Amino acid sequence: MAKERVEYLGTTLSADVHDHHELVKRIAMAQADFLALSHVWHRSSLTWKRKLALYHALVESKLLHGLSSICLTMSQERKLNGFQNRCLRSIIKVPPSFVSRVSNAEVLNRERYVKATDLLQKRQLQLLGKVLRCPEDHPLRGASFIPGTNWQLADRFMRRRGRPCKEWFANMLRSATAVFGDISAMERDSCD
Repeated sequence: MAKERVEYLGTTLSADVHDHHELVKRIAMAQADFLALSHVWHRSSLTWKRKLALYHALVESKLLHGLSSICLTMSQERKLNGFQNRCLRSIIKVPPSFVSRVSNAEVLNRERYVKATDLLQKRQLQLLGKVLRCPEDHPLRGASFIPGTNWQLADRFMRRRGRPCKEWFANMLRSATAVFGDISAMERDSCD
């Protein structure tokens, strides 16, 4: 009997290969932690910088854990950034933008904070670098690339019928070429 979803190493794997359930689960877990610490955010004499450091260590780390290997759609990215913005506004006591007329970008700039999707992209690029640095016979590299090349293993097989879904590797290659300039520079710099 086939299962639709399986829990494996703290991550939900689904038969339809959609990562929406995993993102919703991560946001719910982070929101529960954020609400459990509400007395720290509202009644404490801690500075904003200390509160933001606590938020980053206790809430945001749980939110982004395990999301490095999935490829988010635009709506999922908005959901992730929206959760982060709600938390930051609550910590620094800025009302929602329709009341205060303070944009989310202004809140991030004021606190010199990085968007959640940018933090996630940095983690994804670190994961890609880790895979690129693995030796040829390593299982992580064998599951990702065609042996002897830096081309993704999925290119070897025929594509399924239907609309292609957004792929993690193609998205990371675009991000890496934006950072490094071209693929050869990315391969060269990934060894460092």
